[in-house]
Amino acid sequence: MRRMNGAGFLWNVVLLVFAAVPIVSLSEESVTRGYERAGDAGSGEASGRDIYHCDPPPYVATSPFALALAPMFEAPGERWDVEPLRISLLVGRHRAVSGLDIGAIGSMADFKMDGIGVAGLFNAVGESNGAIHVAGIVNFAAFDYSGCQISGLYSCTEGSHFGAQIGFANYSGRMTGVQIGVFNYAENLSGVQIGAFNFCANSAARFMPVLNLSF
Repeated sequence: MRRMNGAGFLWNVVLLVFAAVPIVSLSEESVTRGYERAGDAGSGEASGRDIYHCDPPPYVATSPFALALAPMFEAPGERWDVEPLRISLLVGRHRAVSGLDIGAIGSMADFKMDGIGVAGLFNAVGESNGAIHVAGIVNFAAFDYSGCQISGLYSCTEGSHFGAQIGFANYSGRMTGVQIGVFNYAENLSGVQIGAFNFCANSAARFMPVLNLSF
């Protein structure tokens, strides 16, 4: 077996930092930049969990195309909306993206990202009203998400997820749909978990191997 040299190891560390730092940054900004937390009087009381809504940054304008190298090195600037195409040579960050989003390393949207997003390492969004996001390592949504997250390692929706999560490990605050992975966790589940270790905080049987159903 070929042994990894020092340069190869360093490059892998750099890629992981590129993936982790923006996701942590987006999660922190969801608290510090004035995002709104609003309770859902219906399902919120039943589940014991609030629904999180995103109060978006101010709208500037919409561009039909964006080309990004890294945050602050992109055209148009990160406060713009982009529809229908964004291409990120490393990491792209804009207010909102709709349509097709391609990132060599990662893609970010402070408000929302709808459509199809494909990234080498990660996708990080505020919320989504309908999307398919595919990433080599992580898909992250800070608020509510509708659609499908497909990740090589970890799919995470902090708010309510309507649709599917597929990854080695999956997490959702409130899951309506299906989780498929080795480790699956939902604070509130209305659907199916398929995996070796399935956890559901609101279920009488909080842990079920292989298959867990809750409706």
